[in-house]
Amino acid sequence: MTVSPPAPMNESPRDVESKGPSRETVFLDPPAHPVPTVSNLGDDFAQQLVPAFKVLSDITRLRIFLLLMEYKEMNVRDLCKTLKKNQPTISHHLSLMRKINFVTARVDGKTHYYRIIPEQIEKVIAHIFKTNVGNASYLQFPKFQVEYHPRDKGILPQEHAATAKQKPSLRDTI
Repeated sequence: MTVSPPAPMNESPRDVESKGPSRETVFLDPPAHPVPTVSNLGDDFAQQLVPAFKVLSDITRLRIFLLLMEYKEMNVRDLCKTLKKNQPTISHHLSLMRKINFVTARVDGKTHYYRIIPEQIEKVIAHIFKTNVGNASYLQFPKFQVEYHPRDKGILPQEHAATAKQKPSLRDTI
């Protein structure tokens, strides 16, 4: 590949073009991989992920998600206190999360307790990894690799079980 030197600052593009044969032409090597086109980007794949990313793109919903991951189940009143938001706001966000099956509610008297639906989260993760739920897969990047390894329900490796009890409280950080 040959590259012509940049034109001096005082020359206009027209002056550079008029110099004719002394000007070098730049030839770029063809790309090693085909350039993606609209037809091979997987629009169906992207469309299936949009609702999940839209729900988690809002800071309040993301904080609700993180709290429910940490505490397993919380009622609306506790979510309001922790996030310093009013009840209609929290209920609105929970409603959006329920529409895509990220959370579910358990009613005890007049109190609604919300929790994450892990199976739905796993579906999204498996979809990102372009695999089926329950099948291991990985995403390869130039400097690192991200892996998806399903595990049996309720089983944590011993090293993770010990550190899970020592996690700092999200209440203090959110």
